[in-house]
Amino acid sequence: MVALIIVGVIILLAALAVVGKSIEFIKNKKRADEEWNAAKPEKITNMGSVKDLIILPLVDW
Repeated sequence: MVALIIVGVIILLAALAVVGKSIEFIKNKKRADEEWNAAKPEKITNMGSVKDLIILPLVDW
């Protein structure tokens, strides 16, 4: 009987931890979305030009 109570308490604590982390994730996701939407990157000006463009592959098959 005592072992059953201990297992129940452990399960309850694990469930509370999952709920707490889920709430934290949702708040942080909302904050990240707000920051992303508020960001206004500057336009790149005066890039110049190149004569030849060579793109090197990242993986050599």
